[in-house]
Parts: sequence; structure tokens; C-alpha cells
Amino acid sequence: MTSAEDLEALEHEIRQRTDHLGSLLVGYHLQQALDSATLQAEQERLVSQWPQSLKNDGRVQVKVRTAQGYTVPVWVTYYRRKGPRRAGKRYAGVYAGLGLLGVHDRCTPVLAAEVSLLAAMLGSLAEAQDVLAARGVALDTKTIRTIRHYRV
Repeated sequence: MTSAEDLEALEHEIRQRTDHLGSLLVGYHLQQALDSATLQAEQERLVSQWPQSLKNDGRVQVKVRTAQGYTVPVWVTYYRRKGPRRAGKRYAGVYAGLGLLGVHDRCTPVLAAEVSLLAAMLGSLAEAQDVLAARGVALDTKTIRTIRHYRV
């Protein structure tokens, strides 16, 4: 390292790598929680109390965005309404395990809280998008709007 630019580049690279590692660790712990017998029992209890009758549609892979801006894949049980499909379309379902852990719109609670805060504080969704992008979190304005409406 021989200049300020070299130091800046090194810091940037280290931050990216540690953010990525942090996201992978969050994904690992999220998967462990989803696979635990305790959370699976809670999912079954929640599904049994749902207003419509739901059936287990199997495990699917879902990508969850972490506070560091990276997405991590997790396997989660998908539940959907029972009954015949209309016009070949499947009824919308629910990821009960993710909901129990506070993961909505495929974002961790920390990311959702940060997006909500920025969207409320700043003058526009585009400004919130710019601030998030500067932090390494790339979200489009539609996603920011969805998260903001859910959390606020």
C-alpha cells in the first residue's frame, strides 16, 4: 500500500468480504432456526389457526436479503390454500416459518427497519434508494415502497 487510494480500496474490499461473510452467517442461523423442531411446531400451530385451510406444499428455496445487502438462500416450507386451482393458477401461499422469524418481503427485520426509517426520513424513495446504494444495498424503488408500507 503506497497511497490513500490503495488504503481506501483495501478498506472497501475488506468491508465487502466481511459483509458477505456476515450475510452467510445470518443465512446459516436462519436455516438452523427453520429446521428446528420448535419452529416447525410453531409453524404447524400457526397454519392450523389460519382463516383458510392450508396444506403443506413442500419445501422451496427462497432468497432472503440481509441487512448487509446480500441475498442468502434458505429452504422453507410453503403452505397454500387447499382446493382446486382456478384457471391453472395456484392460490397465493405463505412462508409461515419466515413470518414467525420476522422476515417479510424476503428481507430480514433489520433491513426492513432500516428501509422504513430511511423512506420516512428522506424526501423521496429515490433518495432512500441512493442512501441504501451507498451502503451497498441495491433495492429498487418498488421494493422500498413495499417494505415501507409493510413496516410503517
